[in-house]
Amino acid sequence: MGAALEDRSWQARPLAARELGCTGIYEGTAMAFSPGDRVLAEAESTERAPRRGVVEEVVHDDPHPRYRIRWDDGHESIYTPADGALRPDESGGD
Repeated sequence: MGAALEDRSWQARPLAARELGCTGIYEGTAMAFSPGDRVLAEAESTERAPRRGVVEEVVHDDPHPRYRIRWDDGHESIYTPADGALRPDESGGD
């Protein structure tokens, strides 16, 4: 039984996205947006709908991106997304 329980801590294991330093994870890939990209920002509350808008400017690149976004309601803001909170808006803006 001792041989079956030998130390295997040296074996490789899959790395989580957080260990790899990825941000903006969407379907397993790190996301970066460019001006003109339509995005959807998930709401922090289940009582609010996600916000949709267009990236107007990349204010700061990775590892902590910031985007100036013109929201569909006409407002504009600088947005620093949490992991997975900002993703491509595939609805086409309609």
